[in-house]
Amino acid sequence: MKKVILSSISFLIFFIIATIIYLSTIGYETDKFNQLLEKNISSNVPNTKINIDKIKIKLNIKNLSFFVTTINPKIRFNNYKLNINKIDAFIDLKSLLSGNPRIKKINISSNDIDVSEIKNIVKYSKPSSFKKFFLNEVETGNASLNLDLDLVNNKIVSYEINGAVKNLFAKAHNINFKKTSFVYLIRKNSSEIDNIRGFVNGFQINSGNVEFENLKSLKIKGNLKSDFKLSKNDINKFMNKKKLKDYKNVDLLGKVQSLFKINFDKTLKIVDYQIEASGNIQKSEIKLNNPKKYFFLKNKIKNLSLEKTEFNIDFSKDSKKSINLIGLYKFNEKLFQKFNFENSYDAKLKKYFISGDFDGEIFIPQFNFISKNKIVNINTSFETNKNIINLKEFHLKEGKNKIEIKNLIIKNNKLEKFDNISVKTFANNKFNNDFTISFDKEIKIGGSKYDASYLTKFLEQNDNSEFLKNISKEISVNIKEISTKFSDTISNFNLIGFIDKGKFNKIVSKGEFKDGKYLDISLRKLKKAKKKITRNIFWFSGTINIKL
Repeated sequence: MKKVILSSISFLIFFIIATIIYLSTIGYETDKFNQLLEKNISSNVPNTKINIDKIKIKLNIKNLSFFVTTINPKIRFNNYKLNINKIDAFIDLKSLLSGNPRIKKINISSNDIDVSEIKNIVKYSKPSSFKKFFLNEVETGNASLNLDLDLVNNKIVSYEINGAVKNLFAKAHNINFKKTSFVYLIRKNSSEIDNIRGFVNGFQINSGNVEFENLKSLKIKGNLKSDFKLSKNDINKFMNKKKLKDYKNVDLLGKVQSLFKINFDKTLKIVDYQIEASGNIQKSEIKLNNPKKYFFLKNKIKNLSLEKTEFNIDFSKDSKKSINLIGLYKFNEKLFQKFNFENSYDAKLKKYFISGDFDGEIFIPQFNFISKNKIVNINTSFETNKNIINLKEFHLKEGKNKIEIKNLIIKNNKLEKFDNISVKTFANNKFNNDFTISFDKEIKIGGSKYDASYLTKFLEQNDNSEFLKNISKEISVNIKEISTKFSDTISNFNLIGFIDKGKFNKIVSKGEFKDGKYLDISLRKLKKAKKKITRNIFWFSGTINIKL
């Protein structure tokens, strides 16, 4: 008796296991659910006709539920054939046992579908920006999809679409997508694009993710990792061409990683955004159409090159925006030098910090400083606000040579004020400048040395300059020794006077030459003078009084 019971139990267990294996792998073929499945799909997807040949009942071991499946069903949408691979329909077990089967979930999966076939479907959708883009701008490519439909009382209540896009070629305004691929997930109020790869206007996207949320309004966030090889033409496609009009050629090679968040209102107007990008410029070259001459630089700038340069960019709608670079640069055919550039700005104020080495020749004629191609270290920070430049700090250092400026303000290309200027320089290994200039209730210049070798020539070249037009102050000068282009030097030089709108109105000065000779000058401008009189005054021994 025991053997019979054990044999029966063993047979029952074997039968159950065999049935489970059979239903989960091969399935039981029937046609009882053909009409139910055809009716559910046709009623929920308008303009769709479906013809199912064979259906199998299978067991989902993971969820311990039954589903019906069919391979390669014949489906037509608006008389266009759809390349569907398989349809699975999960049936509510209680409804099945009661004799009134209801489908609670449908899964539809496709083979790869060509873009031309997808266009035949999209053109029947409601008017939208996506429809216009897809029909007019998408050129070639293919896609696959898995469509999950959740049903209550055989009616769709929610859906999820996922799949992959491969070898996509498309255009959007000036942006060209080439060999683009990604996987996607679409839900009712959200969607996601992942594993993004492709080529976009000189960028090779290696990986990326973009998420969309559309509960009350559209929100987009994502990240991209790319290599880039950009030319001037590539940059012109996503920047205003006027910004590059002075450049003959621009080449950039490097890597970038970006994070972004963009929020829209109901009219799809951008209401907030945050963009962060970091990476490195491995190599770049910028050539100017016309070489430019910059103040105090002896040679014109023809081109700029960057190498091994790290960068960080942070843009947001409400807070300050910033661009930071640190690496190597060179002008023309010089050697690469270290530099650091920081720029932060908002709608009202722009702030800059620049530090680095410079190996071009610098010539400052006001006090005869020549760097002679030695490496000069420069550190400066300044702010700009419309037509105002505030030079917060400027430090130039080369060996023992030092030049410092603090809080110099320029408005409408005219000097407004500064705190102080300090100059200590050498020429031919000899001290030639050691003085300071302070700007307060009066302008004070004092020190032990001043080199005026090129001062006269500089003043003649800039005689009509209005740079100092806003300056009207008393001035006093006390310099122990002034050297000139000639052999004579002036000792114990003192000057008091008044500057009116950038021009000397009154001067009284005294100084000493060698061999007991001295200088004593008094100049005054007559109020009734109508004609402009130019005088050349030469150093001499004796006393003169000149009225202008």
